[in-house]
Amino acid sequence: MKKQTNRVLRRFPCLHNLTRNSLFVLCGAWTVAQMILITWEFFELPPTVDIPASMPQYYVLFLVLLSVVRASARWAHRKLPQKKGEYFVIAWGVYALVLHMFSAFAISRPIPTEVTTNLYFVGVVFFGTRIEKRFFLQRERNQRMSRTSRGKSHATRAS
Repeated sequence: MKKQTNRVLRRFPCLHNLTRNSLFVLCGAWTVAQMILITWEFFELPPTVDIPASMPQYYVLFLVLLSVVRASARWAHRKLPQKKGEYFVIAWGVYALVLHMFSAFAISRPIPTEVTTNLYFVGVVFFGTRIEKRFFLQRERNQRMSRTSRGKSHATRAS
């Protein structure tokens, strides 16, 4: 299965990049849409809106898909752009802070639960990908060390 996946990624590198970039844009658009709806609800602007309960669940699904696509590229030894996933964590963290500041100083309204839910989901996915990346880097380091130790043992036997 791994050889087949690597073969597909090597044969169609633009397809993998297109998938990753499309998922990133979709996650970004979903983030903005949720933030607009939450802001609308928080400030009680007319007409009233009800945020669908499934919206954060779909969001985490798209984030996990993006993470899996990035991880598959990493394990196939493809070059990846630097740290785009952190933007979602930063965006939700700043957004939650701004809403809390408004709630504390300007308007005494409760923070919508979707803010906490999305911040939690984004954090879990982000830290999960960090753990996966550390595992990958450790595995690569161990393989390099075993290759160099095998090379040294062959060199000492030859002499």
